[in-house]
Amino acid sequence: MPEDVRSRFAPVAANYATAKFHSSSERLQEVLELARPKPSDLALDVATGTGNTAFALAPYVRRVVGLDLTTEMLDQARRLTAERDIKNVDWVLGDAARLPFQDERIGFVHPRRKQAEVPERHQGLNRQKSREKRPPHGSTSTNRSMSSGVM
Repeated sequence: MPEDVRSRFAPVAANYATAKFHSSSERLQEVLELARPKPSDLALDVATGTGNTAFALAPYVRRVVGLDLTTEMLDQARRLTAERDIKNVDWVLGDAARLPFQDERIGFVHPRRKQAEVPERHQGLNRQKSREKRPPHGSTSTNRSMSSGVM
């Protein structure tokens, strides 16, 4: 599945950077309202694509990690990060089924895809979520928080 995803999204990565569907202020405001980010949060944006959700969260959290399977998507996200001079976002190439993090607390997880669309991707999130030690303070999806480390 990861290669299938990469082959589908790599050629259109530049389009995602400017797509109104993914960068709509209404959609991103909804994410913020649902997430209720805190300044101390470390947020994980799963299937971040070109980072629109991560960029929306960045002003409200300590740090955001955007995780995606597709190098070309993350290249666009890095370009936008530099253009916008955003300092608290990191981009990680990885698979949600095998999260590449150590043990540090992530305040919440925002999976870009619905769980029903890519269930094997969210198995890793669900395993991590079960390790969470505190109740979540909000939700942007059916998956909310997990124990993980980035830095």
